[in-house]
Amino acid sequence: MAVLSHFRPCTFWKLIVILVLATILLQAWHMMMLFQLESMVKDKSSSGESQNQSFPDKNDTPQGQIQETGESIESLIKKMWEKVTTANVLDKSGSYVVIDNILEESNSKKDHTQDVTIVTQCSSNHLHHLLTLSKTWNGPISVSVFTHDQDTQFAIYTIAYLIACVKNISKQVLFHIAFPVKNSPLPFDLHDFTVSCNDRIDTFQSKSKHLNYAVEGLEYPNNLLRNIATQAAKTSFVFIVDIDTLPSPEMRMSFNVFIKRHKQFMNSSSPIAFVVPSFEVNSQVDVSSIHTKTDLKKVWNDSKVRPFYFELCWKCQRYTDYEQWGLLPDFDFLEIGYFVDWEDPWEPFFIARKSDLPLYDERFKQYGFNRISQVCESYVKGFRFAVLNNAFLLHHGFKVPGNFHSKKEEEQNRNRQLFREFKKELKLKYPMSDRSC
Repeated sequence: MAVLSHFRPCTFWKLIVILVLATILLQAWHMMMLFQLESMVKDKSSSGESQNQSFPDKNDTPQGQIQETGESIESLIKKMWEKVTTANVLDKSGSYVVIDNILEESNSKKDHTQDVTIVTQCSSNHLHHLLTLSKTWNGPISVSVFTHDQDTQFAIYTIAYLIACVKNISKQVLFHIAFPVKNSPLPFDLHDFTVSCNDRIDTFQSKSKHLNYAVEGLEYPNNLLRNIATQAAKTSFVFIVDIDTLPSPEMRMSFNVFIKRHKQFMNSSSPIAFVVPSFEVNSQVDVSSIHTKTDLKKVWNDSKVRPFYFELCWKCQRYTDYEQWGLLPDFDFLEIGYFVDWEDPWEPFFIARKSDLPLYDERFKQYGFNRISQVCESYVKGFRFAVLNNAFLLHHGFKVPGNFHSKKEEEQNRNRQLFREFKKELKLKYPMSDRSC
């Protein structure tokens, strides 16, 4: 009995040690297989893909990207102008003419179901951001362009230039146009000035002086533009961002691998928002040096990078929990870092299944509460918010008070009142939901 009683505890602890070692070995094997899977996808995607990223000024066109892609600029301009002059589709308010995919036969006609589309919108004088965005993302992009009056000429010229001269854009980007009924495009002479792929983009884009929110008598319909671009996306997932931001290199590729690993997210009845932490980058920083989370943390520690809207509205972003995100292990693959309970007024940027997303409320125009309206409704609808461990979004330049158009506060106050009414309406729209915002 003495021998038996001594033997059993020893055997028990040996089994525990063996199980612990086996668990460690299985985890190591799992990590190795994930790394190999990631590497295989990188190898398949690396052909012709550049890792350099920057935020070019419109006067600094990266000429290495410029090469004729096929159809002439003049031919593209004629096709688009014909579309504009014959357009008859209005938005639901009847205030805007909408042209979905102004060049149907060009680019992105493939149905990349298992992929992510960047969805964005802008006025014509911000289209130059697509030069770098398309290069960094290296995948499908859907962009809605707001134009009006004589600005339409510059919008059309710019789109034609980008498609005819930039390979990434001709293959990846779908363009859509919206303009006010009361400010319809003005006719122009095709030969007012000529454009070629030898020109820099500022040659003609600088002729357009109109900013998103500062055109007298016009309201910039940001939510309408987002909806147009979202509905036109041909992929299962969408990532709705501002056109002057850049995703981290390889985010698209890493996310696609992540979804293949977690197929339950493709068909889950529980919608989920994959949150991408967003940052502002000091304008003196060479953004092309920020490839990885490790790179980002170095400049973050030097106070050359900070969380998005840090000065303007910290409470709008702080629930991302940047401190926790920075402490996550720096794996080479994408994974969920942690979940966050949504709280007002958090408005994260996130990737989500297109079929799950509620459309934006198009009553919100100009500045304030336009983006959060969709985040709020997503939460009430039942979305969970999962912060991704390695992905990030960069905005060039710190956002500071005072760098906005003169009517910003007036517009924000008006939209604040609309947002209060909007939240009441959500209670009627989702009567079975126990959530409110």
